[in-house]
Amino acid sequence: MDQKKRYKEFGEDGLKERRGADKWLSKGRSSSKELTLEEENLRLKVEVEYLKKLLQVERL
Repeated sequence: MDQKKRYKEFGEDGLKERRGADKWLSKGRSSSKELTLEEENLRLKVEVEYLKKLLQVERL
């Protein structure tokens, strides 16, 4: 999209550089929401399994 078209459609905000902006904010869970005990337990189990596999790969 060229600059004229972006300006007509979005105004001055359309001309601002946005590459990479806000991508990290849209992924995953909001930091303001706390995990339930079940969610935290599952997250920790997955992390442990990941670390076990990582150690196996490093030993090879």
